[in-house]
Order: sequence, then C-alpha cells, then structure tokens
Amino acid sequence: MRLHFVGAAMAAVICTSGLTGCATFQARSSFSRGEKAMAKGDTDEAIRAYQEAAEREPNKPEYQAALRAARCSPALS
Repeated sequence: MRLHFVGAAMAAVICTSGLTGCATFQARSSFSRGEKAMAKGDTDEAIRAYQEAAEREPNKPEYQAALRAARCSPALS
C-alpha cells in the first residue's frame, strides 16, 4: 500500500515539475497523428490533430502552418 502511494506521489511531482515537457510531448504526438492522417487523405482528422498541437504549443510555426495547409486542402473528407 505504501509503495503505491509513493509511486503516485512521484508521478504527481514529475508531471507538475515537467508540465511544459508534457505539453510538448502531447503536441508532438498530435502533430505526428496529423501527419499520418494527411498521408492517408483523412483531412478532418488531420485538422483535429494539428489544432490540438497548435493549442498545446502555440509558438511552433510548423504546427500553425500544417493546420493552415490542412484547412486549405481540397481533399476535405
């Protein structure tokens, strides 16, 4: 029981101390999902994924550019 509490406490400390790192990782993951969706021609999913990435990391111009490109894509599903 005590080990479970210690593990949960450590996870909370890691997540709160590295909150920016968590957001960066999630943004990269969303961006990657958007890239895969665009490659498959799933523009709607790509827009959702790029939007998530852009919201998590608004200062990343490549996320903003990918979102704009997906929105302008003629292959909207």
